Amino acid sequence: ILSNQSIGKVEGIPFKAEAAANSNINLVLIPKDQSIYSYYELVPIKKEDEDLSKIRNEYVRKEVNLTSYFKDKYNMTIIEVNNIKEVLNYAF
Repeated sequence: ILSNQSIGKVEGIPFKAEAAANSNINLVLIPKDQSIYSYYELVPIKKEDEDLSKIRNEYVRKEVNLTSYFKDKYNMTIIEVNNIKEVLNYAF
């Protein structure tokens, strides 16, 4: 929580949400604009080069919508919040 009462960036949200799901928590609040998780996956790419076939690895950017993913997999609700006032609406 920043001095202006806004919620700052949080790292590792997918891992924290999964731990919460494994503890039977069904609501997780995350900072605004962090519901799309980006990561890079190493993918083998086959290229035809004259007479030889070459395979090389390339990192490909992937994105996961955490709201949909955790709803589908764990029936968990993920809500984005901007500030502490919004957090308190869910706390009480």
